[in-house]
Amino acid sequence: MESGTTDSGPAGGAPRRRMSKWLLTAILVAPVLVVAALLYLIQGSINSGTKLAGPPVGAGAGHTGMANEYMHRDAPEDPNTPASEPAADPNEPASAGGAPDDPNTPVSVAAGEDGTENASPGEPTGDQTGEQIVEQSAEQPAAQPSTTPTTVSADLVRPETLPQGFVLVVDDVTRQASDAEPIYLASSWNGWDPMDPARQLERRSDGKWQIVLTPPEADAASIAFKFTMGGWDREELNSDGDAIANRLLEPVDRSRLAAGERPVIELAVIRFRTPAEARAPRSEIERPIEATGTVVRLELVGGAGRAAGTVRNAQVWLPPGYSDPANAQRRYPVLYMLDGQNLFQTPPGGFGEWHADETATRLIEEGRIEPLIIVGIPHAGLYRSDEYLPFSWIPNADASGAAFEAWLLGHVMPRVERAFRVQTGAEHTGIGGASLGGVMSVFIGTRHPDVFGRMLAESVSTMGGPTGEFSMFVNGREEWPRRVFIGMGGREAREIASTDNDAYVEWARSLERRALATSRPPEVKIVVVPEHAHNEDAWAARLPEALEFLFPAR
Repeated sequence: MESGTTDSGPAGGAPRRRMSKWLLTAILVAPVLVVAALLYLIQGSINSGTKLAGPPVGAGAGHTGMANEYMHRDAPEDPNTPASEPAADPNEPASAGGAPDDPNTPVSVAAGEDGTENASPGEPTGDQTGEQIVEQSAEQPAAQPSTTPTTVSADLVRPETLPQGFVLVVDDVTRQASDAEPIYLASSWNGWDPMDPARQLERRSDGKWQIVLTPPEADAASIAFKFTMGGWDREELNSDGDAIANRLLEPVDRSRLAAGERPVIELAVIRFRTPAEARAPRSEIERPIEATGTVVRLELVGGAGRAAGTVRNAQVWLPPGYSDPANAQRRYPVLYMLDGQNLFQTPPGGFGEWHADETATRLIEEGRIEPLIIVGIPHAGLYRSDEYLPFSWIPNADASGAAFEAWLLGHVMPRVERAFRVQTGAEHTGIGGASLGGVMSVFIGTRHPDVFGRMLAESVSTMGGPTGEFSMFVNGREEWPRRVFIGMGGREAREIASTDNDAYVEWARSLERRALATSRPPEVKIVVVPEHAHNEDAWAARLPEALEFLFPAR
């Protein structure tokens, strides 16, 4: 029998070849399976995609952190379910004393600490974020689902234009106010009376304070306001302890209000000046004045109206070289400025200055104006409106403009002329001011052109109240100071597009027209700067032109 060896090559290699084919097939098929799985997942996501929140609706809200948003609501999760309304808080105590929570004012507007451009308030605390948000009330009808997209357009108006009025709700963050020392609203609507009984806020059951305001007249001007605890020595402050600028209100969306419904505007007061802080400035009354050049205090006794018995210090700025022996016999022209407490520095609790010392020094050294003396006459604080109103057009103010004029001519000017080397005569004497100080400058200057030959009228804040007394007065003046500077900003009312802004500019133009229409027209320069607001920064910016026009170098 023939023996031999076993040949395993062909028979054993078959399984290995089959396995290689399976591996190759798996490698080729795997990418196809992966792609198919991805397509399946994508299709499923498209069919049941996440629902997105609706876009914010408001004045330029965009996605800016709701800085200007007036109405924002997320879309409901289920398109067949209306948007849920906020449920009542079961722990909210029922009203028991204080102002009731008004069920007829369901729209709530949360505004910032103030509405001004030039204030420097502290940051709100807690939930006071400075956002302006209107939340739909639970009393409003539930939102109905819609299968087609809709466009929501806001109808933004100033709250002051709503005939039904509006509600201010104030959070006293530091809880300084009490029933014995309540919060008051001082505003342009009540002559800035800091303790007006008709403007006392009521405490609500939730600890906040509330007041309902209606416009004093049709088409009322924008309200500027602050909160106090009964006096300007107890006014609201920011977190740095400084007085804030005047508050202004932001527009509200009228389309979100039911007929006759009042919007509720929520504000926060960081804190009020304490009695100890109110006393402090009197102990520091002789602190050095930080100014360019020499500023001397001059005590003035008296005033007008309810300020008749007061004592205040005028600040008198002396030009470079005044004390040089070579100028010992030289006399200087003089400019009397009303509201003069912030001409040369920002006073404690203030929020701006005119920089009159720096400006006058520079212009004198450059030879662009003649050296002059500037007298800053401070206002009477609480009784400022008494002294600066020539006619009775603001409630709760004792209009004593004529008495202030007599005090200025009979006491202040002789006092200055005795203390300093002042040139007398109309050609060397000017009067000026801004806002109500500008009103009084026009009033006094046009009544006494034989005394004041130069007049500076900045941001004249009114032409005479509801009956137009001041307009009629101005139209009746036939003699004016020989040089008149009129300054005005295009944003005196802050809002870019406001009829109030147009009114301010028209007042300035009307002053110019009336002055030039007299039988002996003066030299008039009017400066209107569109971007300037009603504040010290604007008046400081226009001061160089005013001084160069009124006191040109000889």
